[in-house]
Amino acid sequence: QKSEKRRWPTFADAAKASGFAGVEIALADLGRDEIEQKASADAIRSSDLQLIVDISSAPSITSSSTQSPSSPLDHARAFDCQLRRISALGDVVSRVNCTGSGDSRWDVATSAEYLGEVLPLSAQFLEDHPYIGRYGRETDIMGGSPHHLTGISHETNARGVLHHPDAVRELMEILPPIRITSDIQQWHDSCGYQWGFGGDGDYDEVEALTIEIVPHIDHIRAGLGRETIAPHDELWKFVWGRKAKRGVEQVTITPALRGFDTNNGATEDKTTLWEQTQKVADCVRCSYDRWVESERTGKK
Repeated sequence: QKSEKRRWPTFADAAKASGFAGVEIALADLGRDEIEQKASADAIRSSDLQLIVDISSAPSITSSSTQSPSSPLDHARAFDCQLRRISALGDVVSRVNCTGSGDSRWDVATSAEYLGEVLPLSAQFLEDHPYIGRYGRETDIMGGSPHHLTGISHETNARGVLHHPDAVRELMEILPPIRITSDIQQWHDSCGYQWGFGGDGDYDEVEALTIEIVPHIDHIRAGLGRETIAPHDELWKFVWGRKAKRGVEQVTITPALRGFDTNNGATEDKTTLWEQTQKVADCVRCSYDRWVESERTGKK
C-alpha cells in the first residue's frame, strides 16, 4: 500500500511533464476500495491533471462474483454502482468512459434495452455532477450547453454492444443520445472492418459513417495496431472540425496500445510501454498541428 501511494504522484508528474493534460485509468486500478481510490484521485489532482475514469458493466468490478451478468438489468446495476463510487472522487474527474458496455452477444433489442436503462442514469448523474464533461460540452442550436449529454461515453469495444459499426448504426436509430468513445482499431482487429480512410475505401461509406457516427464521438482512443501505428487522422479531423463548430473546449484522445507484454514490460520491438505511449501521443500532436494549419490557411 505504501508503494502504491508513492507510485501515483511519480506517474502523474511524469505525465504532466510529458505534455499530457490528463490520464485515463480504470476505476479498479485507482485502488482496492473507496479510500484508496479517493487518495489516487487526489494525487492526480495535485499534479494538475484531468482524470478520465474507465468503468465496465461487467460485475467483477463491483463484486467477487466471476459469473458474467446475463441480463441488461444486471449490467445496468453494475454501471450505476460504479457511477456512485465515482461521485466520491471529486471534480478531478473530467469524463467517464464505459469500456465494456453491455455484451456483444446480445441482439439489437437486448442491447437497446440495456442502453435504455443506462442512458437515463448517465443523464441524471451528469446533471448532479456538472464538472464531468465540462470541457467537452457542446453548444446546441438553441445556444445552450446542457449538462446531461456529454461526459459519459460508451466505447466501440469488441466485447460490448458497440462492437461493430452496423450495431452502432442500428442502436443510434433507436436511441439517438448515445455518446461514443471511438476505438476504431478494435473494429479493425476484432471484425476486420475498415473505415476506408487513407484513400483505399469507399467514399460513400466514409461519408455515411461520418454523417451518422462522428457527431456522437466525444472521446477517442488512438492506438497501435498489431503491426503499425494506425492514426486514422482523417477521422480525428472530422471530429475536431465538428467540435470546433459546436464551441467545444477540448477533445480528449488517449494513446492506447495493442500487444503489450505486461510480463516483461515491453512490446515486440523491445520498447517500453511509456515509450510507445509517447510515440502515439506524438503522432496525435503532429496530426492536430497539421489540422490547425490547414484550418488557418484553408488548405485541406
